[in-house]
Amino acid sequence: MASILLLFAAAASPPEARAQEFHLEVQERFLDNGLQVLVVERENHPGRVGARIFYRSDIAGERPGTVGLTHMLEHHLFKGSHFLGTTDWEAEREVAERVERTARAMEDEKNRLANCFRQREVFSEYERACRTDRLDALTAAYLEARDEQEARFTVTQPDRTAYMAAGATGLTASTGRDWMKYHADLPANRLEAFMWIERSRVDNPVFREFDPEKEVVIEQIRRAFNRADAAFNRAMRSMTYEANPYGWAHWFSDLEGATREDHWEIYHKYFTPQNTVIVVVGDIDAQDVFELTERYWGDWPPMRHSPRLRTVEPVSAGERRLTVRAEAGPLFQMNAQVPAVGHEDEAALNVLAELLTGRDGLLMRRMGGELADAAAASHWVAKYPSHFTLTVQARGNQHLPRVESEVDALLGEIAQGALDPVDVEGAVRTLTFRYVSGFEDAGDAAVTLGSFAAIHRWDHVNELPRMWAAVGVEDLARVSRRYFQRDARVVGHLIRESLQANEDQADANGMAHEPELPSPDPDPVTTEASRTAYSPFSLPSSGLLLPGGAVGEFSQPLSEWAAGSVGETRSTRPSSSSDSSSTPRSSARGGADEDPRFRPLGPDPEPVPGRWEMAAPQFELRPGEPIPIAENPWYAPPWMAYRRAMMEAVSTTRPQTLQDIRYPEAPPFTPPSPREYAVPAPGGMTAMVVPDRSLPLVRASVMLDLSRWDEPAGKEGLREMAQELLLEAGAGTLTLEARRARMDALGISSSVSVQEHRLRFDYLAPSDAGEELVELLGTWITSPQLDEDAFARVRARVEARARRADDDPSPSLDRLFDATAFGGDHPVARHPTPSSIGAVTFQDVVDLLEEALTGRRLGLALSGDLPPDLPRSWIQTAFSDLSQGETPRRSALPEPDAPTGRLVTADRETAQGFVKMGYPGFRGMPGDHAAFELMHYILVGAGQGGHLFQLLRTKLGLTAAVWGEAEPRENGPTTWEIRFAGNPPTLAEAVRQTCQAVDQVRQEGLTPEEFERAKVAYLEGHVPSVYRTPHRVAQRLVERELLGRYDYIRTNYLNYYAGDERQMAAVQGVSLDQVNRLAREYLRPEDMTIAVVGPLDAIQAGSEAYSGELVTCGELLGR
Repeated sequence: MASILLLFAAAASPPEARAQEFHLEVQERFLDNGLQVLVVERENHPGRVGARIFYRSDIAGERPGTVGLTHMLEHHLFKGSHFLGTTDWEAEREVAERVERTARAMEDEKNRLANCFRQREVFSEYERACRTDRLDALTAAYLEARDEQEARFTVTQPDRTAYMAAGATGLTASTGRDWMKYHADLPANRLEAFMWIERSRVDNPVFREFDPEKEVVIEQIRRAFNRADAAFNRAMRSMTYEANPYGWAHWFSDLEGATREDHWEIYHKYFTPQNTVIVVVGDIDAQDVFELTERYWGDWPPMRHSPRLRTVEPVSAGERRLTVRAEAGPLFQMNAQVPAVGHEDEAALNVLAELLTGRDGLLMRRMGGELADAAAASHWVAKYPSHFTLTVQARGNQHLPRVESEVDALLGEIAQGALDPVDVEGAVRTLTFRYVSGFEDAGDAAVTLGSFAAIHRWDHVNELPRMWAAVGVEDLARVSRRYFQRDARVVGHLIRESLQANEDQADANGMAHEPELPSPDPDPVTTEASRTAYSPFSLPSSGLLLPGGAVGEFSQPLSEWAAGSVGETRSTRPSSSSDSSSTPRSSARGGADEDPRFRPLGPDPEPVPGRWEMAAPQFELRPGEPIPIAENPWYAPPWMAYRRAMMEAVSTTRPQTLQDIRYPEAPPFTPPSPREYAVPAPGGMTAMVVPDRSLPLVRASVMLDLSRWDEPAGKEGLREMAQELLLEAGAGTLTLEARRARMDALGISSSVSVQEHRLRFDYLAPSDAGEELVELLGTWITSPQLDEDAFARVRARVEARARRADDDPSPSLDRLFDATAFGGDHPVARHPTPSSIGAVTFQDVVDLLEEALTGRRLGLALSGDLPPDLPRSWIQTAFSDLSQGETPRRSALPEPDAPTGRLVTADRETAQGFVKMGYPGFRGMPGDHAAFELMHYILVGAGQGGHLFQLLRTKLGLTAAVWGEAEPRENGPTTWEIRFAGNPPTLAEAVRQTCQAVDQVRQEGLTPEEFERAKVAYLEGHVPSVYRTPHRVAQRLVERELLGRYDYIRTNYLNYYAGDERQMAAVQGVSLDQVNRLAREYLRPEDMTIAVVGPLDAIQAGSEAYSGELVTCGELLGR
């Protein structure tokens, strides 16, 4: 099997040269119909593959009235086909056709009433509502057909269920501005399941559960408006583009009015074999992939090429400026238009973004410690010309003009060629190694490769490192002069209103004002689901973003690579059991109704026959009659119309059903053993070394056994202070500045991961810097130079973070729930506040770190391109001064001292309402953990395959996502919890449905089919997946040895037990009777605490309309 990488002169070349000569060995095949297949064979992912399918459905496919519908189509294509998702297609077909025809007739009637629907009001984001007797009759007919289809024939989440049974993980999709993709990571011997499911998805899709899924997308977009800065972000993007569709947001009016026909238009125009790219990376033979692809996709007929984007952005007439006052910021932002991917200036813009970004970037150096808390720059890599963004989080409103002038001055100096070449070289080095490291994971590599193939050329992935290496000071001066001219930019100031009032009062009193520090948001750490470099607030940590990804609020840094789907949430769908005289309407209005500017114009008007009508054709449904738009997507003249050929049955060369597939035999997965990778370390420190020569990189993680429960009462936030001060510390004889300069010179980048029971500091370096990286870490840990002046800066930053925790509703929800479920004085309920952080002294931090930075509380995970045997001596030398210390002895947390089964609310003006419900569960790790793991997984932990997800999202459209957690606490009670967000008027209905669903599982148990699927998903999917890279192997082994358990994996599944052979055997040995018996014991809906945060008036008004007053589960269940 070919190696993934061909590194030129690998044995002799230094890692920097090897990274610049990075070459991804890709095997390519075009089928006769134009479909592109890309395969990368990798031996270091035993038994697993990452599979992705991209469709080049770009912004040219949308227009005013259908903005955001490509994203919505991605959701509707999860609903199955003729062959998947139906109990009986032959019987369903007539009903499905009736649904489509009636929906078309409803839209025709609305178009005939266009003058009635015409918008007359200014302050409204939604179309007017109009009714006629005819429209009421059509609506009733539509609801009747739709409900019959869903009740009689629809199988919920068919592809998810099929994938779970095949041991697949990472099941999701996402839509950028330039592509749509579906992906799965699965056992290599079951790749055929991917081919079967994905061909079925695109061959003959059926839009089942259309109305609730439309609500999901609306909730996803509404979620962005829970933060006060959302309107600013949307306006900045819109102002950046006068004509290019990249400036279009997902408008609520377009989403609410979306029709089936709109989606079929996009589907027919863009879902063709010529627009399709299939990427497979992993432990597979390329020839086998090509044969499978030909078998499953070779008979897909080619079609007419999709329309190109003809709109060209006009030259700007001058600088545009935006000022917004809200409870967010203060923030300065500048946007400038830049060319598309493949332009000669692309590489220089990439490097410029890297130079400007981060704690040590040029922007923060320019601001110093007085003007700003964080700064970043982003280059949006896109198919068409896009934009470059500079963002600075100012310390106070009064600093915004100065921040802008400093940004102008910095750009001017860059334009004059005043950059230090050493800084440029460092940025190129960091950018290159971070980029190359993104190919470590098979799934991430497939996303990057497919993204470039979709928007430009796949081989661009091999060109970029060499292009970056060629960038010099003059190239950066050129792009700065060319693209940051004053007349061509958009400038925004976001002013925090509460700070404005304080500053105005200070000025009136003639007093000096000490500005409030804006808090980093979200928390300045990364988790397992987000592997970006350290970023002090919610700005991109890498200046380069995922190619072709969504522009604006849906984009992700290129360093994350594996872009997830745009967020999700919903509301109750229209039902035929309700007043059928109303047109089916979205609940999108709910969140905005609280703002009087966005209230609808009043109740639906009574039917007014004839007032707005033109001649109406007779309403008839003729079975077998072609649907014009769907059948003739190119709007050909009637005499040219012909019926598009559709695959009425799967090819005889392919299995008729998934059950007919016979997978090749494969050896069972065996978890890695710590004995294979453990090395002795000074002071009893846990150390694991996992060699991997596929990339010229070394990764290191320093894990610290330091729990949130170590903080004394009244000094909550001490651990966070210790983490921040350690990051600001020197090492041995090196000052902080010297340590950072040395890391920059070596090309070392870092990030932080925090969980409530541990801290982890992660590092990435070129392989020739491996020894010096270990030496730096050893000196930093054994001889940190803590600076009292740095302590003052750190405390100000952490205090500001605590002050602004309420900017995001989720932390508010956590605090409310914890105080109610545990009691306000319980350690679990104590969270950092400005006063508790202010009580922490420098000596407190010093004492904590002296106790924690000892061998028994430290772990080191090391992986990558390491020379044999030498890492052992590196570790012995670097950590030779490490003292053993004492094993942490934590006193048991007290039992909760609070009544159970309570409802508590907090009023907050957010676009959505937020719910967290649950109770303190078992203590530590129970003996029947394996049964609990499977029960929780099936109920709420299996992502889109879980009971609650299917109920609340897929069937009812009440939320876009449901999470469940039960993270163990060794010294205290676990919290078993469920959380979701949704449209305020339907939030009480979601709570009621959740209470009933939990009770139903408790009473009736789980089915044999879902129980067996869960076992396969764990044993053949999730557990092998968490060992997907060499460094994850090293990290998990250190976690287990140092902390006594594996890290909790959020949020799609519960995976804190199964990680070694003994634990996997426990899962394998669990019976369905055990799981159902445990469900009866642990599931107590009447004891669930329910915390609700959101606009309470809207929530209560909606609860009365749907299901009565918002009450506890016990009251709902009559207990």
